[in-house]
Amino acid sequence: MRILKTLLAGICLALTGNTLAAPAPWLQQNNSLNLGLFVWVSEDCPFTETEASSQIGSEFRKARLTPTDSLELNMTVSVDCMVIESNDNEKMGTAVYVDNRFGTQLVDGSNVLYEEPNNGMFLIVSADEPKSRFLYHIQQSAKDAIKDYVDSNR
Repeated sequence: MRILKTLLAGICLALTGNTLAAPAPWLQQNNSLNLGLFVWVSEDCPFTETEASSQIGSEFRKARLTPTDSLELNMTVSVDCMVIESNDNEKMGTAVYVDNRFGTQLVDGSNVLYEEPNNGMFLIVSADEPKSRFLYHIQQSAKDAIKDYVDSNR
């Protein structure tokens, strides 16, 4: 019985892994060397939109991709920050939500974001951390999304 349970668990794991590893068909593009890129950073963040775009752009260059303003298929990175303060209004840190998803524009002109994969994250970083800590995590999020895109276009 134990062998059967182990075998079934292994089969389920293998099937799940294959399902998750399958590339999304909508990520496949004719011109896979270009990908639209849109970055937005809220005012409460301890870094600028330009700094975040630069970190993401470095991952595009590593993957030999050119960021464009294309709406056909794009990576949309939205970063929203909130300062965390004590009861004495002392800054304790920053909460950061990164929403990193692929998007497209429909025939009727509506812009949509795909739910999966979402390479975003939620961080809480103390007040004494350098902004490079935030930017590193945003860069890693972009790296994961670009890997999904590149893998789908092999």
